[in-house]
Amino acid sequence: QVSDIIYDNNNTLREKLLADKIGPSFAATLINFAKIKQLTIDDILDNNYTDDDIPKKENEKYSLICSLRLATEEEVEKVREFISDYLGEENLAIFDSMWIGDNDERALLIEQLDSTVNDMQN
Repeated sequence: QVSDIIYDNNNTLREKLLADKIGPSFAATLINFAKIKQLTIDDILDNNYTDDDIPKKENEKYSLICSLRLATEEEVEKVREFISDYLGEENLAIFDSMWIGDNDERALLIEQLDSTVNDMQN
C-alpha cells in the first residue's frame, strides 16, 4: 500500500495518505528517499553516470543493489564490476546472493566470473 501511494496518485495527497498509514515523520523521509534519482542497469551498461550519481548512504546503495538484481546473465558481469568498483565487496556479496537466489546455473556463472577476475589479478 505504501509503495502504491508513493508511486501512484500523481503526487496527489500522497504525503497525507502516507502520514495516515505510517506517521508524518516517516512519510516525509520515505517520500524524500523515493525522489532520489537511481541509476538503472542501462545507465551502468552505457557508462551513463557520474560520481555524483553513485549512492553514498548505505540505504541508497542497498536500494540500488535491489534494483540491479534484475540484471540478465548477459548484463551481470558489467553490473558486478560497477558494484565492486563503486559500492564495495560487501555489497557485491549481497548482490550476488540476491541475483543467484536458488538458481544453480547462476551460482556457477558467478563462480566463473570470480575465477576469471582472480586469474587476471594473479
